[in-house]
Amino acid sequence: MYSAIIIEDEYHNRELLRNLLQQYAPDVNILAEADSIQTAQQLLQENQPDLIFLDIELPDGKGFDLLKATPNLDFEVIFTTAYDHYALHAI
Repeated sequence: MYSAIIIEDEYHNRELLRNLLQQYAPDVNILAEADSIQTAQQLLQENQPDLIFLDIELPDGKGFDLLKATPNLDFEVIFTTAYDHYALHAI
């Protein structure tokens, strides 16, 4: 089983991702959800996820800012964004 945190500012996108994971990846346990970088930082300190689903455009910055501010990146990242111009940077 894998543990995960969803970081997405739009509620309906978080809900859709959560439902898709429950249906198609039942071995992924969603530990928590965040709608901002600030909330995500707190959740990452409190939990030790195996992976995060990370939106890039968040109300208080970019998902890349969260990664830069996280000292020990001990998890995998799956970017979830509607903006294709971030693809190269994400890779």
